[in-house]
Amino acid sequence: MGDDYLLFASPRELAARFEVSKDDPKLAEGCALLARLRNRDLPKRAFAFARRFIPPPPPNYMVLESVGQPDRLNWGNADYEAVNDILDTEEGKAIFIADVEALLSELNVSPMVLMGVQSPRRAAGTMNIPVLTRDGGIERNPPWLFEGSKWSNAYALNKQTSFVFADGDLEQVHLATERAFTKRNLSFPPSSWMLAKFTREALAPFRAALPKTEEWLPHHLEPDYLETGAARQRVEALQRKFASLLNTIDKDIGPSLVPTWLWQLLDSDLQESALCLLEYFSFFEQREIIDGFHSLVEQERVRKDYIWVPLRPIKGEAGSADQLTYDLGELAVDLRALPSLTARDIEEAKGIVFFDDTLNTGTQAACLISSWFGATHRCNHPPDNDAVGALPTHIQEALRKVPVVYALHSAHPIGKATVTALAQDLGLTNFTVASALNLEDPRFTLAGFLADDTVRRERLVAKLQKKGELMLKRKHSEWETRLCEERALGYGGMKLTVAYRHSIGSGIPIALTAFSDDPTDVWLPVLPRKPSSVVQAIRNAHRSPRQLAAQ
Repeated sequence: MGDDYLLFASPRELAARFEVSKDDPKLAEGCALLARLRNRDLPKRAFAFARRFIPPPPPNYMVLESVGQPDRLNWGNADYEAVNDILDTEEGKAIFIADVEALLSELNVSPMVLMGVQSPRRAAGTMNIPVLTRDGGIERNPPWLFEGSKWSNAYALNKQTSFVFADGDLEQVHLATERAFTKRNLSFPPSSWMLAKFTREALAPFRAALPKTEEWLPHHLEPDYLETGAARQRVEALQRKFASLLNTIDKDIGPSLVPTWLWQLLDSDLQESALCLLEYFSFFEQREIIDGFHSLVEQERVRKDYIWVPLRPIKGEAGSADQLTYDLGELAVDLRALPSLTARDIEEAKGIVFFDDTLNTGTQAACLISSWFGATHRCNHPPDNDAVGALPTHIQEALRKVPVVYALHSAHPIGKATVTALAQDLGLTNFTVASALNLEDPRFTLAGFLADDTVRRERLVAKLQKKGELMLKRKHSEWETRLCEERALGYGGMKLTVAYRHSIGSGIPIALTAFSDDPTDVWLPVLPRKPSSVVQAIRNAHRSPRQLAAQ
């Protein structure tokens, strides 16, 4: 039976040829399909996919994950090959199409969906190079040579392009297919719609009309949302916002942390909500910090005529306190280092102001102060004790005789209570804590972050919670699950959204501050607490093994 006969045969002829009743519903469906074929009313492309369409990750992420040997062509191969092996079978295609059709039913449309998967075997053939051995034999597939078939298979997989077709509702089919692939950890923008002859703008109203459920939310924005002009402008604005912190980390690596951190969220809805979160963050520059301390003096909560001492270890580095000491120079107060003070200095000044930028749980400050008074047993985190040990007895006694104020730009009531209780126990009976900002204020925590709506906010917070738990568990395998859960959104469960140009506190969600260069679980922070380790790991990954060995 030729194509022309099949296309133009009457229902009666087809019924006789295939021995079916002329009243069979399937005959009517077949005839209707043939009529469409005669009129060239054919299914059209709705979605294109290929291994080469998978967007590569940001360079610094890729170089860490690949242990210094990034390969854009191999990125995403494992997930793609696993899915492609399934789709290369009729059963696999049927399962995938059924998945797409089920998703289309959620959109209240039911077009006919077809899939055309180009087999890699058709894209390129297997190539093996036979070798003539010394004894005159022929080794058809010599094990000591690079396997040509591996190269040809990789080439074929890269060349392969496949499509999903439909006879209507093409935009909805595209979005349903996009979601079906997302469930399988695959995404192919922008080629997935460009080769199906869609534009980003044409799909936009259909994305906006998707159900506002957690499952569909990631598809309200295009998968490559971060590549859009609007998103890039927001990223650039954030790079400027955090510039005084990021540029001091490294002029190239620092600013790149913003788009890389956002990319790691993988889901465009989470990425957009995360942009909102970073825009919501309170980031304090030098001027704002100085103004905060000015307000404390003007409100007479802190005496300007006291001796002002940075709360820092007696020896060693204390970047935050040292930077703050420099910044407060314009306050025109008597700035001194603790080791330089005598008992007479303290008594004549009639008061001491210890200052720092922020106070979260108070653990670090409590350890430092308790070690100065020989009470290291009061410290819950021994590394925060001052290595020099207790202050001379006459200095301790002088401090007990005068008012002592702990002045901060920002402080949480939990930290205030912790340090105040310790001071009382140490005999500092005239001890107060004064701060310009109260970190319990919702403006400075996740409680005040609203995003566009509650569902989207909760999705992002849940993601940050889960990632924080995983990172804490990896770093502290001895911790109980409960402790990881409590600290995932910030030490002490504080959920802070405050950062300083010279320091990042521990009360911020872990997913924003922690770093992992484990190739199986790379994670780059946007506001690193230990920036030097991030920079060093990336630089090392970019160097060749020979360069590293020569160091």
